[in-house]
Amino acid sequence: MELRVAVTADIPELVRLRIEFLKVDRSEVNALKEGLLALALGNYFMRHLGTGNLICWVAIDEGRIVSGGGICFNHYPPGFEGMEEEMAQLVNFYALPGYRNEDLEQQLFAKLLEEAEKRNVSLITVQDGEMGKGGNKNFVLYRK
Repeated sequence: MELRVAVTADIPELVRLRIEFLKVDRSEVNALKEGLLALALGNYFMRHLGTGNLICWVAIDEGRIVSGGGICFNHYPPGFEGMEEEMAQLVNFYALPGYRNEDLEQQLFAKLLEEAEKRNVSLITVQDGEMGKGGNKNFVLYRK
């Protein structure tokens, strides 16, 4: 299994993985809505992969992306809690059935943390819905 940073040529596969992730909590999805979502996701990945505001690491097996995760970098005004302007959030963490194992997850997670370290980001959050728990709250995953 190969791990690498996603490139724009991977966008169709990133869209596919994201839709599979979103379908986990939904028993039925409207085909029209899924098509519109695919277009919106393609635009999102094109915009943000190109700027470096989003970095995705993917796992490839036999030429196919089977798992991946992303880290979004955002800028905020400094506050009393911290003077850093750039913070990060983990997103798009998903593996196809048959590829869900702790070793692969840990490898992808470590690659995303390395991306944050390269940019000297000291605060990383994750939206609990991204980790499959439902809801829409952010919590601090890592703080230097």
